[in-house]
Amino acid sequence: MPEVNATDAERVVAAFAPMAADPLLLTPFEIGMAMYRHWLGATSRLLQDQSAHLQNLAECDNPFNMLVYQT
Repeated sequence: MPEVNATDAERVVAAFAPMAADPLLLTPFEIGMAMYRHWLGATSRLLQDQSAHLQNLAECDNPFNMLVYQT
């Protein structure tokens, strides 16, 4: 029985090995990963801006400064 499993595993590896080595097939994955990295960077910057805004509001000592930071 283990010989059958080893043979099946070898067939599966042989079926996927050429696809992993082909750079044209990896290009869409690389493009997707680049887009994902840029999306995460934009999200990170947006969250940093929002946290800085909330920090400024938390440090307000009078209502006038709060209105200034809100606008």
